[in-house]
Amino acid sequence: MAYTLHRMKISFFLLLLGLFIAVSVLSFIVPLRKRNPSITSGSSVTVSTSSTPLPAPTSVASVPLPTGQDVIRTFFERINEKRIPEAISMMDASMVPDDSAKQAYGVTFNAFSSLRVTKIAPSMQDQWIPGTETYRVDMDVGIKPDAQGTLWSNGPDTKWVTVQKQGDRFMIHEIATGP
Repeated sequence: MAYTLHRMKISFFLLLLGLFIAVSVLSFIVPLRKRNPSITSGSSVTVSTSSTPLPAPTSVASVPLPTGQDVIRTFFERINEKRIPEAISMMDASMVPDDSAKQAYGVTFNAFSSLRVTKIAPSMQDQWIPGTETYRVDMDVGIKPDAQGTLWSNGPDTKWVTVQKQGDRFMIHEIATGP
């Protein structure tokens, strides 16, 4: 009997403890849900404490996705910034089907001491198909003196870069030395 009474006291204590924790969590979460910060000017924030729901926005501003030119520019900027893994992640699976290909591109891109895009222009637009675009990319390339032979020229260089949409974003699909 004493054992059962002791178990009941422990169960009752655990039940009260669980209720206390639940009430504490809810008292913290509910006020957070009622807050609706909005920037009014500068860095001041207005917090709404009314229980009346705010009207839903009538229009949602959309941010345009990066264009093919944006992706190419970002790709070469990442290489110049020595963010090689990020640049390689912008290449589609046809260019980097495995770790060996990723490593080979990594070696090539690490051979550059500098890489500056000077011009990106649409190329062969009459051959574009939906979701695939080719651009002529003029750049100024600096190759490290101790670098192994690459298909890149030290100084002014031109490549034709094809981007292809995968889902809703462009990926680098091909880098060629000619159109």
